Amino acid sequence: MGINTGPALVGNIGSAELRNFSALGDTTNTAARLQTYAPPGGVVIGERTFDLVRDVAKVRPPATPELKGKSVPTVVYELIGLDSEPGAGLPAHPAATAANSSSDRTGDARPRLEHVVVAERGSESE
Repeated sequence: MGINTGPALVGNIGSAELRNFSALGDTTNTAARLQTYAPPGGVVIGERTFDLVRDVAKVRPPATPELKGKSVPTVVYELIGLDSEPGAGLPAHPAATAANSSSDRTGDARPRLEHVVVAERGSESE
């Protein structure tokens, strides 16, 4: 699985007769390319995603493979686990929150994920 963070055009695309829910853009394409680098059953994340979860993510040292359609190598991290207990470090539904950071009721600033795009083997974005 490949996970990337950034802006994407998301919505129902097509005609009234044939409409598909799709995500389009460089963020989506990079997520699809990241998943081709993931080992079977593994998860790789892009650099911006890593920046948002670095406090709770356990990753292997970064690699910089040349991904199809990219003119420069892309920094890729293989996710191997999470340090926090469920719900302790990240919002329950990260894709539904706003970007950058926020403060919860206790005043803790923590990253919030928006524009997260996930690609899995066999998905239509390949």
